[in-house]
This record gives sequence, C-alpha cells and structure tokens, in this order.
Amino acid sequence: MKSIYPLHQLLTFVFVFFSFQSQAKFPGALTRFQLGYSFVKSTADYDGKLKMYNSDGDFTGDTQWHETVHTTAAYGISIGTYLPITRLGRVSTLATNIDFTYDFKFWKNVANGLYSQVPEFDISGLTLEVGLPITLDFKFGCDATSTKNQHFCTSIGAGIYPSYALTSFEDNTATGFSVAPVVKYEVGFFKGICMKFRLLYSLDNIKYISKDGSVFKQDDLASDFTLKGKSTFTISAIFMPMSFLWKKKGWWDSY
Repeated sequence: MKSIYPLHQLLTFVFVFFSFQSQAKFPGALTRFQLGYSFVKSTADYDGKLKMYNSDGDFTGDTQWHETVHTTAAYGISIGTYLPITRLGRVSTLATNIDFTYDFKFWKNVANGLYSQVPEFDISGLTLEVGLPITLDFKFGCDATSTKNQHFCTSIGAGIYPSYALTSFEDNTATGFSVAPVVKYEVGFFKGICMKFRLLYSLDNIKYISKDGSVFKQDDLASDFTLKGKSTFTISAIFMPMSFLWKKKGWWDSY
C-alpha cells in the first residue's frame, strides 16, 4: 500500500489544479488546452547481479554487472494547459504550464539477458510511467497573447517533473516515485489552430527497480539488482484544438 501513496498525491494535485483552472475566465482555460503525442528516449543505470545464459538458452549462473541501459522504443501522450501569470510585453507572457503524461518505455536487452537469443525480441523490460511536469515558461507570440494575428510562437521554461512508474525488468517487477528537474523549449505556428513542437529534458533520479520497491515479498523470487533512471529526452507534437476560438485583433492592438 505504501507504493500507492505517491500516486495518490500526484492525482490529488492534478484534480486540485484543474479545479482551479476551471474557474479561470471562459473561454481562456478551454482555449489553452493542449494535446501531445511524444517520442521518448530514456537511459538508466543497471547495477547488480545478472542471470547469464549460454547460446542454447540454458542458465549458467549469476554475475556482477554494471551497464547503462537505453530504451529501444518509447512513446507517450500528454494533456495539459497553462495559466498566464503576467503580461511581460505586447507579445510576451510569463505562465505556469502543467501537463499529465503517460509513457510506454521498452528497455533494450542487458548483456546476455533473458531474451538475448531472440533478436526480434531484444528487450529486457517494460516501464509504464505517469508524470506531471510543471514548468515556469516565458512565452512569446500567439500562445502568449492567445490571439490569431501572431502567426508564430516560442517558449522556454524550467521546473520539476514528478513521476510514478511501474517497471517489469528481467525477473523483477517494482514501482518507483521521484521528482526530477526539467527544462523545456517549444516552437510553433498558428494555422487554423496553434501547433507546436516541444523538447523536454529531465535528469531522472527514479529507481525503476529496487528491493524496497519490488512487488515480490520473498527475496529469492527476483534477481538482486537496481535500475536507476539517468535522463529522459522527449520530443512532442503539441496541438491546441480549441485555439481556433482565439480572437483576431488588428495590428494596432499588438504592435
């Protein structure tokens, strides 16, 4: 039950935040809704005992092993919004951005791991991860002013990235929670709706696999190793489907 508590805190924060957002002046909160599709690249440190197999697939024993593991494929989706704090200029705004993310991460095989003899199935594990990146953004252009007469936009921001993960790796399964620093850059344009490309980079400290997070109760049921996150790089296509409701002001209003 202890492993569920961080997830409960994460979801409670989401509900409280969006309840607050729903009280923002309509249609502002609605028109700032963001939907994203992401490609994710993560790395993690594997450290501990590794089960070894020969070319016939027979178990030969355990050995100490350290390796940096990469995701072989990882995808995700996100939904979110941002809350303008103050106008910095005619076309710039300081805002708080928050997104809810859901990622699938397939980890590449470790050494002579469990599936090393099956090239078409070269993975050692899978992670399902939910996150809540919260950043303070400097925005310029159309999404800063929420107007159609600005044809381009860009943002730069930094903040924190709380995340909760369920990982099955080799013969162990565990949960983990962490809060990591994150930086972000966005660039986009308005063509009917606002569309953006986002780069997100976080320095992870999450323990994907560890004994204290293992779902197994007996130590002899799982290998003795840790898998600790190092970094995650995310490239996303962001769509703002309700931004067509933005007003179109004349040049005399913004220039």
